Amino acid sequence: MRYLRLKNLTVGYTFPKKWTRVAGVEKLRIYFTAENLCYWSPVKKITSYIDPEACTDTGNDHYDMLTYPMPKTFTFGIDLQF
Repeated sequence: MRYLRLKNLTVGYTFPKKWTRVAGVEKLRIYFTAENLCYWSPVKKITSYIDPEACTDTGNDHYDMLTYPMPKTFTFGIDLQF
């Protein structure tokens, strides 16, 4: 089966030391991570409740081992070093 999945995306920013040392912080980094954002697959024409990594194609427009897609997860964080 063919599919394309955006499984993990992380975006972060580390502040320059000249900014953070004023506050007594050695390192400051903020980040955002998202998992299982979206996927594109011919199976979506049938239903959006199929995880393309878990199902198999029997060749007759019927898919075995149908499972729900993985949930989307969003994480925000701050890393501080003193």
